[in-house]
Amino acid sequence: MVIEEFKAQVLADYKFAFLASQVRKLAFEKWGSCVSLTDGVDVAQVALAKYVEGTDRYISSSIDLAYALASGETDAKRFYDRQRRLFSENKVYTPHWQDVLSFAEAYKNSRTALSSDNKASVVFVTLSSDGLGKGVFLESLFAAVVKRLPIAFVVWNDASVYPNATVSKLFSGFSHLHRNRQGVSVQTVKGNDYVALCRTFEHQISVSRSEKAPTLTIVEQSTDDSEKLSKWIVDKQISQPESLLEIERACTEASRYGLDN
Repeated sequence: MVIEEFKAQVLADYKFAFLASQVRKLAFEKWGSCVSLTDGVDVAQVALAKYVEGTDRYISSSIDLAYALASGETDAKRFYDRQRRLFSENKVYTPHWQDVLSFAEAYKNSRTALSSDNKASVVFVTLSSDGLGKGVFLESLFAAVVKRLPIAFVVWNDASVYPNATVSKLFSGFSHLHRNRQGVSVQTVKGNDYVALCRTFEHQISVSRSEKAPTLTIVEQSTDDSEKLSKWIVDKQISQPESLLEIERACTEASRYGLDN
């Protein structure tokens, strides 16, 4: 039964990742570059959604569509409706960075924000690599390290600004800011490696919850993330190619729901 549940979870993850890719494609065709969507990390966002719990906060610098679909935050129709409103009002997507530290401090200090096993709720903050050099991010990261706040920073890195190795090296020094070597746990993972993504997020979020400390996860974006997950599913005999085609056909149909009405 455990194996069957695992297979069902993997297929559900694949469904959301593939659906996100189809919805994004249609959104770009209809609204073009005005749609602020992260690309190449659908599998990573779906994997991350597994570790976000009810009292957590998720704050992003762009629209993390695959996460929103996997978490139930939106569906295709609600997403398209929101894009129509933003487009008609000439608004751009803006993150609420000012909330990051206030929520994290509340989670660290408030008993009501703790789960039954005394683990803290977590503030998830996602951003693209071009946001790494911005003052608001650096200030938030530094404050999280100094105050030991339960914040999980996740970078969708396309390597156009910083290679992954450079980012890891750049921020590894934050692990040694204090004499007791308390700092931030920094890990890098490929966006097309489903198993590694799940393991990395599980470790990083566990650190933030149990130690009430910040973590920084750098996810290398990949244009073949859903494709590689599909191949892995078939290779591991989790599903047959015909079944995956059925999932893809259903997702392609679902991606059009609400687009034209």
